[in-house]
Amino acid sequence: MLGTDKQRHLVYEILLENRADVSVTIDRLVVRDAATHEKVASFGPQALADLVFLLDPPGATTTLPPGSTAFAFVDVRLPARGSVPKALTHRLALSLQRPGQPSHRLIVEAAPTGVDRRSPIVLGRPLRGGNLLVADGCCSRGVHAHSLVPFDDQWFNAQRYAIDWLRLDETMSTTSLGDPTLNESYLIWGADILAVAPGTIVATRDGMADNTPPLDPPPLPLDALLGNGVVQDLGGGRFALYAHMQNGSVRVHPGDHVQRGDILGSVGNSGGSNEPHLHFQVTDGAGGPSAVAANALPYVFDKFRLQGTIPDLANPEIVPPAPPLVRTRQLPLMGDIQDFGP
Repeated sequence: MLGTDKQRHLVYEILLENRADVSVTIDRLVVRDAATHEKVASFGPQALADLVFLLDPPGATTTLPPGSTAFAFVDVRLPARGSVPKALTHRLALSLQRPGQPSHRLIVEAAPTGVDRRSPIVLGRPLRGGNLLVADGCCSRGVHAHSLVPFDDQWFNAQRYAIDWLRLDETMSTTSLGDPTLNESYLIWGADILAVAPGTIVATRDGMADNTPPLDPPPLPLDALLGNGVVQDLGGGRFALYAHMQNGSVRVHPGDHVQRGDILGSVGNSGGSNEPHLHFQVTDGAGGPSAVAANALPYVFDKFRLQGTIPDLANPEIVPPAPPLVRTRQLPLMGDIQDFGP
């Protein structure tokens, strides 16, 4: 999948289980081409501190206590042109530590991983207009990337490439229309959500009340987190999800056939959402009642204009985009601001 940084991204997770009776610290992770043994990526202690997450207690750490489980959320970046490995292998440099004893170093070869070399699906726009901020998106550090869920003793990550879009004004505010406790004050509220491709509607949900921004909603069951929404079968084993729609706005029903650009509903603030936005993702299945019992698949958009990027959303400052401004067959990344046209 080609991102707006003009690099191809191989995004996946490595399950890490410490079954020993000692604490294990991951000092380095080296990713290699399984066929040539050439190094394609390397992550040292600083990078790993942002990539490895313990399940219980949850949190970022590079040290796994005895009996613990963690995931490494990996984003291997490759040049836009050149070969892509058919498979990857991983070398982990570990430090084993017992209380009161010197640490012991160990090198482990683990987690052989096949690479899906199919081209990502090319989609049309899900929204009209510009100043659309990717508030959470690819590739490895956002909330979506870490949204692993267990079903039937198997881990799924339906949101690996998911995007949350907000709309900004010239001051980088999403709420320039009035009272921020009213959904109507948000620039993206009520925007038409468009089908990104022809396909068949396989699931819908409507009738959930929109939340009061900017407050976090009360805890919700997993099946309600994505709020009102639509699941569309795009064909070829790919399914699109449009989530957090406005209450009462869903225009389609299961079994309906839609064309690219058809209006499916309106941007809302339902489910696990604290302000109006569109959540979008592509997966290898419909995902069941929760829409997340499936695995994410990469996708790109056929055309959009890149308006800029905010590298650190906590300290918003727009960096002008590198040319070309009009991007084709790319995925907007975390912090990108884009224009899909009128």
